[in-house]
Amino acid sequence: MNEQEHNDAKMARWADEVLGQLPIQSAPATLAPRIRAAVARLKVLPWYRRPWLQWPLGWRLLSLGLASGVSAAMSYWGLPAAPTVGSPADLVPGYHPTVTLAGAFATVAHGLFQAVSHAGTWTVAIGLAVAGALWCLSLGLGTVCWRLSIRDN
Repeated sequence: MNEQEHNDAKMARWADEVLGQLPIQSAPATLAPRIRAAVARLKVLPWYRRPWLQWPLGWRLLSLGLASGVSAAMSYWGLPAAPTVGSPADLVPGYHPTVTLAGAFATVAHGLFQAVSHAGTWTVAIGLAVAGALWCLSLGLGTVCWRLSIRDN
């Protein structure tokens, strides 16, 4: 057992002792009837007023299909453009509202290639080192957050 585990066990024993000295409190007498009344009110609601996962299966499938169809249609045909005061094309040279994601990716990749090909070896090495350090930092912080969130109390 390392020092951290020893300190955690010591803290757990102390918390158990302190909490064990507190008087046991019971729930208010009105709590159970209020919960039963809330559950009863929920049961009498029509299906469309309940949470979506409590809808009948047929209605859930129909609503999922409609939402998917509307989303696909909006993605395929696009939304009508809202009237604007100025156009982004006036502000950014070479801007086209019909630029695709693949075209944007190709433009960014081409720009990165040009930057790397014109940069010196040390610039590329430092850039890769910074990117690696940021990746390690992100991974480490994510691991710490994950372990803190699932730690047994």
